[in-house]
Amino acid sequence: SVRDMKEELASLGESASGCVERSEIEARLLSVRQRGRDQGAPQAGPAGGRQGGGGGGAAANPAASMAFALQGVFDSVGGSFNGVMNKLTTKFDDLDARLDGLEAKRQQVKDRIDSKQPTTPLGRLNQLKAEAGAAELREKLRETRKETYEGKKELAGKVQKESASMMQGMALPLPK
Repeated sequence: SVRDMKEELASLGESASGCVERSEIEARLLSVRQRGRDQGAPQAGPAGGRQGGGGGGAAANPAASMAFALQGVFDSVGGSFNGVMNKLTTKFDDLDARLDGLEAKRQQVKDRIDSKQPTTPLGRLNQLKAEAGAAELREKLRETRKETYEGKKELAGKVQKESASMMQGMALPLPK
């Protein structure tokens, strides 16, 4: 666990400060362990079980210390990059949250405009009056349409009768 890794780092004389993510803590712990192995290797002798003079161990130590130094640089750069990425991610998350809030507010305003719901009691009363007036107007329009339709029907019937009687009066006897 992260707690165990931090305790192990502390027991090795290292601090986990500056490490935000688990991967950073693991990397630091691995580098500290490697450094411990690298520093302990010359005392145990060169690899392969051969006992040699200090020259063999000294030749291996500069390369190991260079690798360790490079690892430290890479860890530092990686940690800095992770920090920057975390800050950017946080900023983008904040911007997304603001954008979502603005979008919700825009939708509320749009819904209010679309539904034309008044926000005050007086506005609601005026809306009810307008709706009642509109309902009366619709009913009167229906009645007028009905009367107009019936009037057209009646008039069409009269025109048809008159046309038929006129046609009969104009009918000429056909020659036989």
